[in-house]
Amino acid sequence: MEVLETVDREKLAGLRERDEFFWLDLTDPSAEDIKAMGDALSLHPVAIEDTVEFGQRPKLDSYGEHVLFVFYTVRKGRNASDELFEPVEIHIYVSGSFVITIRRAECTQLDALHH
Repeated sequence: MEVLETVDREKLAGLRERDEFFWLDLTDPSAEDIKAMGDALSLHPVAIEDTVEFGQRPKLDSYGEHVLFVFYTVRKGRNASDELFEPVEIHIYVSGSFVITIRRAECTQLDALHH
């Protein structure tokens, strides 16, 4: 399985053409990147709109060929002396051909899975 961290239309098209399963993991993508990803992978426009506008409630929405799962995990505060935890919103698209994870903040659990 190939792991991608940027929206590369040519690479995505090649993977789709060869029917190779892949994981696209985006950290803090621009609205343009999210829309380009949606176009390249034929994702539902309402799902893309939800991902452009973070701050969603936890949910699971089915769009026929794919689902969008929005959930929250937590991470330790950014300062070493900070004992507080902060939420991290993660959007996951799942289909039979790919998994896409999108987040605005670092998530060490997802980063560790790249290896």
